[in-house]
Amino acid sequence: MRILTILSVLILSGCVIAVNTDDWDDNDGWHARQKKNARIVENLVIGDSQSAIREELGRPDFNESFVREGQTYTVLYYRTRHTESDGDTTKDETTPLVFVSGELVGWGESAVEHALAE
Repeated sequence: MRILTILSVLILSGCVIAVNTDDWDDNDGWHARQKKNARIVENLVIGDSQSAIREELGRPDFNESFVREGQTYTVLYYRTRHTESDGDTTKDETTPLVFVSGELVGWGESAVEHALAE
């Protein structure tokens, strides 16, 4: 009996039992957050306030800011798509939202390029 117990422990050590594996990598709810973010971004309107959008979307995944000619430019990046299951959100999985002095002036890569080119 003792040998059987030891063999069982040795065989089962390192064994993982997964239950409900459809969302095993969804520890932080990124699927739901990504879907919600994409839905909100689809309904943005130029001129929306940064504070209202942050209230709706929450903390951005990335953010950048700079000042040009007395105006503050802020880019908030929110996860809206999945590219690689590596456990990290990268900028290519986000949609950038561009604000000038707290007002939404555009979103997407072309909006960032335009803001940087001015």
